[in-house]
Amino acid sequence: MLLYLTGGTGSPALDLGDGAAFDRIDAFTCVVFDQRREHEGAPFDDGRKVFLRTELVFAADGIIESPQIGALFGKACYLTGESVFAPELARQADDYFNRVAAAHWYGLGAGPVRETFVHKEFRGVHFVANGYDFWFPRMEALSLAECAALTLLDYFNCKVGDTAFRALCRTAVIEADDADWIPAFLRERGSGSATTSVDKAVFFPEPEEPDGDICCPFHSSDVYDPTRHDEIIKVYTGAQSFAKAHILPAPILMLGEEVALDPEQFVVQDGRIHVLGRDALAPVNFAACWNDGSQPDDYVTVAAKVGVTHFLVPPILYTERDGHRHLRFDFFRNSWMVGHQQGVVPVPQITELQWVDEDEAAPWWRAVDRSLVDERHPLPVLDEYDDEDED
Repeated sequence: MLLYLTGGTGSPALDLGDGAAFDRIDAFTCVVFDQRREHEGAPFDDGRKVFLRTELVFAADGIIESPQIGALFGKACYLTGESVFAPELARQADDYFNRVAAAHWYGLGAGPVRETFVHKEFRGVHFVANGYDFWFPRMEALSLAECAALTLLDYFNCKVGDTAFRALCRTAVIEADDADWIPAFLRERGSGSATTSVDKAVFFPEPEEPDGDICCPFHSSDVYDPTRHDEIIKVYTGAQSFAKAHILPAPILMLGEEVALDPEQFVVQDGRIHVLGRDALAPVNFAACWNDGSQPDDYVTVAAKVGVTHFLVPPILYTERDGHRHLRFDFFRNSWMVGHQQGVVPVPQITELQWVDEDEAAPWWRAVDRSLVDERHPLPVLDEYDDEDED
């Protein structure tokens, strides 16, 4: 399978033999063919040729699941990322990748006698990882939810503030015959907590009671109170609905440089940690009468910006013994789609300013990170208000 990330032309750009050839290939074209077909590619004449290639897409009888292969592949991917900080890990990662490729045809063969581990310290929390296994000390100050959260932040190298998680960790590479040394190693170092908790309700205060006598800034003049105007309250609650859809289900919030957890989004059951996701809320649309040139959306501003991190991952397996917690991830199970998304959600508030500049119109709406908008999480629509309809 070939997936072309760039497009271009060639003479031909891809020749599959027997008259099957491509002189032009568009970006994001996917070509699938039998590996037994003799084929040849050539550089593009008009730009860089960048593509992804895999030979591990096949159908065969008698295929069985091998968790050991999935674990080894997870380690290979993890150590490849870690090799940016510790170049000596690249050799170990390559060995893992080669063993995985060979295992699909010949079974998982023997590897090096010694295994590679990475010891990390993040804000006082010590843990050991290899990309599939993550070990934490079992301590009262360090909950299972926090262990799971730190593992996810590490595995996906999420941003904490403006810095990637792995860049915030102190890291040391350790080679050992097995993992038996880890419990005592972690006990000697101890750990506190690197995260905080937050009451998400504080981001969404209830609006004021609407005052039916308020019309608009033009007609209400000196007594106009935007916090009690029913049309602005509707815009405000619509903005809250969008923000709630992203903030309330998020298991992890980024409050500047602080990492805040929502324990309710980490469900521990029968040796598994389930990381819950988000649900969509319905959009809210508005319409009304205005005569002073401003719009209700202009009075809904940004109170704060909250970083959210959402994960779609399989259950995290764990065991507790010998004073430590052992978490295990198989992110490459075929029955799961795995991923994560980070974004910044503006928390709405109603301003009491009497007017805003046209260049600053609809401040909350403009502050929304468009990567968070999709069919399940639509952005509230800005309606055009026609004064003539009210005459």
